[in-house]
Amino acid sequence: MKKFLMIMAALTVTMSLTACGKEQKVKEQEELEQNETTQDSKVIVAYVTSWTTVMPNPDRITHINYAFGGVAKDFSTLEIDNVARLKSLVELKSKSPKLKICLSVGGWGRGNFSEMAASDKYRKAFAEDCARTVKSLNIDGIDIDWEFPTNSSAGISASPDDKANFTLLMKDLREALGQSKLLTLATVCSAQYIDFKGILPY
Repeated sequence: MKKFLMIMAALTVTMSLTACGKEQKVKEQEELEQNETTQDSKVIVAYVTSWTTVMPNPDRITHINYAFGGVAKDFSTLEIDNVARLKSLVELKSKSPKLKICLSVGGWGRGNFSEMAASDKYRKAFAEDCARTVKSLNIDGIDIDWEFPTNSSAGISASPDDKANFTLLMKDLREALGQSKLLTLATVCSAQYIDFKGILPY
């Protein structure tokens, strides 16, 4: 009887250890998968300028923001600095299909935003032109770099209504671009110039 109990105890310990071993392996596998997911979800953005010729290494980044595009003088169309340079960056996607490229619209001292965003007609026309450009150039979205709504320190037009109109602009851009394209922005984190809660749905 004593020998039987010892054998049963040994089997119980062995089974417990086996179960613990399996649980540990499952836990380790889950942690590994979680780390891989976290790794894959990292966003590394490089701003690449129109006035240089250096090509970024797509193995080191996930996204390129091409600087810059702007709001044209007619307030309803998009203009792009050095389109040939942007096209050469798009060619990187053939070797790195996961690479995302957005056109950054704005930059310090780039104006015509306030006038465009204040008009329903101009705003929607501009958004449609952005969508057309994204499609024709095979890029992944638009990055809005309006520095800064309601502020004229960059020597551009500004209005107290810019903050509300920025939200309308993001809404019109999202509707024109569709849900599959990227819509990002560059701004200060204080929400001084932009209604973050207002733009969140877009």
